[in-house]
Amino acid sequence: IPPHPIAEIALDALTADDLERWRNGLLEPGLSGDELRKARASANREYTSLIAALNDAHRRGKVSSDLAWRAVKKFADVQASEHGRVLSVEE
Repeated sequence: IPPHPIAEIALDALTADDLERWRNGLLEPGLSGDELRKARASANREYTSLIAALNDAHRRGKVSSDLAWRAVKKFADVQASEHGRVLSVEE
């Protein structure tokens, strides 16, 4: 699998736009409804892993600023609706 173009960018040159493009590129075009919600939830998990690696690089002095990834938020409203239902008194 060829690396994503973001892998070619030096950490100090990484921008919020680069990270947003990478995060948004994880979504298949044309999704809607629950499929889009699931894809965004999956993208958030992958983004969390990337951010953890970037934070580690920052702590180790490999990158001078964390502003690029602090500026990019995860997708909102990706939690699934209630899976179960509440039983009634009669049940």
